[in-house]
Amino acid sequence: MTVAKLANARQVDANIGYLLASSTINRRFCAPHEDVNTSQYAEYPVNMHDGSGLESRFKADVHGFELIRNPTAFTAWDDVAAIARDYEPAQLEIVRQMLGADRMVNLGHALRTSGNAVERDMKPAASEAHVDFETVAARTYAEQLYREHHAGAPPYSRFVAFSFWRPLTPPPHDWPLAVCDFRSVDPDEGERNVLVWCDEIPARDTWFDPIEGEEGFPAAFIFHHNPDHRWWYFSRMTPEDTLFIKFHDSDHSRAWRCPHSAFRNIADPDVTTRESIEFRGMAFFD
Repeated sequence: MTVAKLANARQVDANIGYLLASSTINRRFCAPHEDVNTSQYAEYPVNMHDGSGLESRFKADVHGFELIRNPTAFTAWDDVAAIARDYEPAQLEIVRQMLGADRMVNLGHALRTSGNAVERDMKPAASEAHVDFETVAARTYAEQLYREHHAGAPPYSRFVAFSFWRPLTPPPHDWPLAVCDFRSVDPDEGERNVLVWCDEIPARDTWFDPIEGEEGFPAAFIFHHNPDHRWWYFSRMTPEDTLFIKFHDSDHSRAWRCPHSAFRNIADPDVTTRESIEFRGMAFFD
């Protein structure tokens, strides 16, 4: 992306949730219809640009994300079994070909909405700057997955954990997904946020109690505000498009992660309630 193209892109007013310095115990309790952070966040104005019309300029190995025109005939979004049987394998193969990977692992999907998550049987939209895999957790998880799914295969030299994100409602969205240009993120940025999966969110007065084995739990990166971060969203992104987002690329000579977040859209008129599907996977290279 050239400086001239960046300067010519439409800029919109937007706020992103960032971690406060006062937040010392960072956990994310994840239940079927609710996510709760012990972390303390505040909204900050950010450098947000609209990438619509510039889609081809973004490349995953440079920016950490890439938008792909990806029509699908699949429409059974309320049928979880059909998604797993028909949609996920097709998307996994699309990503495999895109990356040139040798082996893949399907990590399933999550349906999200900015509306009533319980009524729609979906998860809420995440509204703070994060990357879903912290470095050590990503490496540990990759090793585990490879042993489980590709036992006996040659050792891998590289892995990529990713999200393949598709809106299910027409644009513009009330809470669109925004992605942060990898080049604007310092290598040492990011605090560890432990993920605690649960059937129900625990009582508030227990959130900071010790948790046995927490050091081995999955973890994400969450971020303090950095005014140099360059954020992008795609105001005209339709259900025929998918956004490839790097959670972690073990090859750090390339863009190896992409902070992302939903944000409240006050720039576009006549917004629709956002519903989306996030398909996740891990790609391995000989």
